[in-house]
Amino acid sequence: MEEKRTHPRAAVSFPIECSLQSEKAVFYTVSTDLSLGGTRIVTEEPFREGKELTLRINLIERTVKLKAQVRWSGRGTNSHRFVAGIQFNECTGENRQILNGFLKRIFNS
Repeated sequence: MEEKRTHPRAAVSFPIECSLQSEKAVFYTVSTDLSLGGTRIVTEEPFREGKELTLRINLIERTVKLKAQVRWSGRGTNSHRFVAGIQFNECTGENRQILNGFLKRIFNS
């Protein structure tokens, strides 16, 4: 299968605060991977494709806040939980620099 991703993903797990842009509800989860273009998160329920989120990703030294959109969602392998592929819609300026610097350290280690 041909890889469609523009950015390589690092298999890292970080705490993420998520809020649905259409609601005031906030929930906390973790990533299973991370790239400059998106992340995969663990969820208790499946998300509808296209759902818009605001994410706060804790990168140990800094936290980045990003607008994002659910690209896909499904049941995790051998799990009662779900996973969702998230694409960052707005990863620019300082947030992009922080995330890019963080990922470079991971890929170079």
